[in-house]
Amino acid sequence: MRTTNCRSLTRGGTVVRSDVESRPKPDLAKVDSVLQYALLVAGEQDDHFDRQLGPIHLLKYVYLADLAYAEKHLGLTYTGIPWKFYKFGPWSQMVHDRIEPALHASRNP
Repeated sequence: MRTTNCRSLTRGGTVVRSDVESRPKPDLAKVDSVLQYALLVAGEQDDHFDRQLGPIHLLKYVYLADLAYAEKHLGLTYTGIPWKFYKFGPWSQMVHDRIEPALHASRNP
């Protein structure tokens, strides 16, 4: 019998698959698109003197996009990022490392 390293995340009964064999490779272009979208929407919504969208907020937006996608796609995430969970929520060094390049690309298309 073959075993796999499997961890599940649930939200309202939805299971997000994170077993190693079924996890797609991370798609950094999708990560960038979610980050750029969050920045674009935040730029339209915020008052110019009240911009409080930091790196942790952006990272969590990517996680929420993955979670929302997984709810409708049998637990597979949109970005394929392997999320880790700490005391204050989800974390991915890969996503954190994409924030600056995504920000730069959105300023200089």
